[in-house]
Amino acid sequence: MKENLELMKECIEEAKKILNEKRLDYTHSDVIQVAIALFHKIEK
Repeated sequence: MKENLELMKECIEEAKKILNEKRLDYTHSDVIQVAIALFHKIEK
């Protein structure tokens, strides 16, 4: 469980980086959606 929380935190930070690099305007929900997608991709 703790590993998943740390992984999700990393995914959130990575999502923010990706959205900033692409110069996209985003909301918190956009960040979370990208983070969840990254989380599922990494987890598989």
